[in-house]
Amino acid sequence: ATERIMINSCIAILPLQNPIVTAKALSTLDWLSSGRMMVTFGVGWLKEEFDLLGVPFRERGRMADEYLAAMIELWTSDNPEFEGQYVSFRDVAFEPKPVQKPHLPVWMGGDSDPALRRAARFASGWWPFLTPPDKLAERIAFIKSQPDFSGGPFEVMYGLATSRVGEGHKVNEDPDAHREWGAQEIVDGLCDLAEKGVTMSSVPTPPMRDVEAFLDYARWVIEEIKPRLP
Repeated sequence: ATERIMINSCIAILPLQNPIVTAKALSTLDWLSSGRMMVTFGVGWLKEEFDLLGVPFRERGRMADEYLAAMIELWTSDNPEFEGQYVSFRDVAFEPKPVQKPHLPVWMGGDSDPALRRAARFASGWWPFLTPPDKLAERIAFIKSQPDFSGGPFEVMYGLATSRVGEGHKVNEDPDAHREWGAQEIVDGLCDLAEKGVTMSSVPTPPMRDVEAFLDYARWVIEEIKPRLP
């Protein structure tokens, strides 16, 4: 069994969830995993998704802010109580509490100014997607400049392949041909992201047909990439 691997989501659309049920599920998972649960929330972008579920798309930001505050109240208060426009509760018991204190890590996904302000207020990490690498340092500084930023440790997750999404926009005539990254290119890319303020990343994963191929690739990363990182 693993002892250190954390469990994260990527990315849960918070306004489409029931905040009380979600808080309970995450807290229970944190308890079951002995304190290794975390979550990344976003507010969503696809209006049709909200329309199908009867959730007001233009209110998703306000809903997310309120849901986050309510969930943190459930996780941290012995006698949780909350009164809001979208969620309210009082005279309730909430167990189990998260193992991690004050609560399990919450990250925010997204690239807009409101998403980053939300990350500063509620989160201990940020997971961008459309932010180009050359804008990362500027956007991280924006988060840390917000009056609600706690000043505590703050993680930034940016997958090494994120900047290559749609690269070239070319049709590949051979469906079995895939671009592979060399060891030095991966090392250089990870070091460049670290200099921009990224604290966590992932290496590109080539197509694999079975578990053994994945394990072989993981061993290659551990043996060839990890020792060359600062």
